[in-house]
Amino acid sequence: MFSVACFTISFAIPWVGKKLGHRLTHAVFLVIGAIGFIAMQIATTTTMFYICMFLVGVAWASIMAVPYVILSYSVPKERMGVYMGIFNMFIVVPQFISMATVPFFYDSLFLGDPRNALAFVGICFILGAISCFFISKDYASVQSN
Repeated sequence: MFSVACFTISFAIPWVGKKLGHRLTHAVFLVIGAIGFIAMQIATTTTMFYICMFLVGVAWASIMAVPYVILSYSVPKERMGVYMGIFNMFIVVPQFISMATVPFFYDSLFLGDPRNALAFVGICFILGAISCFFISKDYASVQSN
């Protein structure tokens, strides 16, 4: 369901982005994914789990594309490659850090329950959605500040 949602929603992202704007589109999709992750706390059937994973797939479709679009409007065109590389480091480095550190606090912080870890991810998605509104719309607005 995750992959089905990600694939199908990907076709709608450009249209939604034009209607809502890229920052709001990404924020909405992240909140949809957050609902999917947090709802896993109460998922008791396979069908409920599939619905949750579909919602997470909706968010993932946005995560794989929209941040790059947002960034492309926020950085100078002549430095695009540098900024995209730095941006990718801000994705990969936290993944390595979490992979190396989560085993040390998984039992104490998440009580050894993977649903609690997924709920935490949902909370992080909500924080990510909020952070979308702190991004400058375009490079010109960054220059004027």
